[in-house]
Amino acid sequence: MVMVETDVAALTDIDPDRPLMKRVGGRLMAIARAGDKVFAFGNTCPHWGAPMREGKICVKRNEIECPWHRFRFDLATGESVASTGLRRPLPVYAARVENGRVLVTVEKREEKDSPA
Repeated sequence: MVMVETDVAALTDIDPDRPLMKRVGGRLMAIARAGDKVFAFGNTCPHWGAPMREGKICVKRNEIECPWHRFRFDLATGESVASTGLRRPLPVYAARVENGRVLVTVEKREEKDSPA
């Protein structure tokens, strides 16, 4: 497994109230800011597929709330904190800030050879 770190944005480009949508390593994800901490997670709610970019962030609890059904997810682990019946967590990715830039690490996907 090869991991790739990608510069996705300046920290100041991320609105503390609304995640930023980015495609990183072929994955559509949302990047959220809670103070000087950043979190990267899948943009699709594992419950019914809501766009998590539209979710509400709770900075105090490091959670995001699904915009459709108010399910809450821990931004660090992706686990549901509002429903014990939800088995699939929200996908999360390693994110950090360096020199004011947000860096996200994802597994590099294998490129398939196209037929000649």
